[in-house]
Amino acid sequence: MSQSSKHFLGINIKFDGSTEITGDTKNVQTKDGAYISRIQVDQGLDSPDYFSISLQMMTDAKFLLLDSIRPGTEVEINMGYEEEVTLFRGEVSYLEPSFQPDVHLLTISGFDKVHRLTRGTSSRTWGDGHEIDQDAEMIASEVVNESVARKGETSDALTGETSGGAGEGGASAAAGSAPAGSAPPGSVPGGATPGGGAPGGATPGGSAADGADPGAPDAAGAEGEGSEGQLYEYISQLEVNDYQFLRGIGSSVALNLESASNEDAGKLVFRKKDISGEAAVVICREKQEPPDARLYLG
Repeated sequence: MSQSSKHFLGINIKFDGSTEITGDTKNVQTKDGAYISRIQVDQGLDSPDYFSISLQMMTDAKFLLLDSIRPGTEVEINMGYEEEVTLFRGEVSYLEPSFQPDVHLLTISGFDKVHRLTRGTSSRTWGDGHEIDQDAEMIASEVVNESVARKGETSDALTGETSGGAGEGGASAAAGSAPAGSAPPGSVPGGATPGGGAPGGATPGGSAADGADPGAPDAAGAEGEGSEGQLYEYISQLEVNDYQFLRGIGSSVALNLESASNEDAGKLVFRKKDISGEAAVVICREKQEPPDARLYLG
């Protein structure tokens, strides 16, 4: 296919910023879907974004791509009809050659750079349990900013924002959030009270109005709109990786921790959960008879 249109899907994949790969025997073009057998992009609410691309690695009885791509190579996937949009930015983690009688493929897969937060586990605490001076929003920003390689301590250069606006130099947890640490929602370690209460029985800095739940998603500043964050006596991360810890902070106030790999390979977003209940798409399947029944989307 030569170009995208309303009838043809345009595909543009870049490795290290180029649609041309220096092959083992000749250069290979990936623009407009050339040499591409399969593309997969997974974007979930509970994990970093993932991609998988299968390329034909052999032609005319000669290998083209067996040693051409390396782990760590930057990847950008663009697709669309009439106008291409960026679906994913990330880096290569796995290379899997496949040899079959009729076709030889090289499957290239990996994640956005947010996956670097999943390396290893950590146990650490913030606060002494006496002074009410720990801000969950600032701690989330600290965790993101200080994410480095386990060997060499090279910065991961991750950034983030809340659903209400961009954070500067790191991810911003919702102000007023109660950190969940390593435990699932409703079971918060370090003495924290489940359901959004302050850790260790602390009274959040800045008393809430009578009858208000200080940890509720709709509390003041919960969408990152500039109000001051609540403070706690004690916040802990217990034998979990940084990604799980940040998810815990968000989940306690109904915020999803999501990757934004279509914008930036190293960007996280605390996004407010959509619980409106409105249907995104309605699927109507006709009766199985007659045989030419079709599936319609409306």
